[in-house]
Amino acid sequence: MHSRIHLILNSKKFHLIALILLCVFKISFAQSSQSAIVPKGEHAAIAAQLDENPKDIRRVYDLSDASGHYQLALMEKISKINGKDTLHNSIQAICFMEDHGGNLVKWDIKDYIDKSSGEISLVFWTRYCTATDLDGDKRIDPVIVYGSESSPEDADNYQRIRIITVYKGKKYAIRATECVLDDCRTLTRDKDFAKLPVSIKSYLEKLMQRMRGDQGLILHHH
Repeated sequence: MHSRIHLILNSKKFHLIALILLCVFKISFAQSSQSAIVPKGEHAAIAAQLDENPKDIRRVYDLSDASGHYQLALMEKISKINGKDTLHNSIQAICFMEDHGGNLVKWDIKDYIDKSSGEISLVFWTRYCTATDLDGDKRIDPVIVYGSESSPEDADNYQRIRIITVYKGKKYAIRATECVLDDCRTLTRDKDFAKLPVSIKSYLEKLMQRMRGDQGLILHHH
């Protein structure tokens, strides 16, 4: 009899421990950050949800972290198609989540070509865009990179580049201008940039170094 009671108690203890471990696992899983690129076949549905032209969507990230589940869409407004070349007069990055049948925009980034500087197109540099947790706080820290293209007739080869990091809902930008002449070459960081965690600043410095190697960029103030 005592043996049977002991067995029942051990069984209950085992189930209790298993339940606790399962809860801990679920909480840990829910708080971990996850990122995935949404297949292009789903862009049309997302475009309809955002009331945008599906052709303007370049990429969509499906994101989940301690703040919830949301999506990040990178859109380039098509202004002209000339053979294989597609020009875009504006870009927008919009981070949104479903909210009571609609969308709640967490943050967005908008920019437009500067025709006075000879810009003819503005595009996301998706090879450098990321959506990962950079400082280990279980919240995704998106890094959005885009740049302008100048007219082939532009002798200065003017190019405007932006690297924008979104940390805890606030945007921190690195702004660069590339051109042939030293006097028009610039590189600046937002005044609050120094407040970013060391791990994020280190990542961005390594990213710029990679961009220098890949693109032959200078990314330095004159």
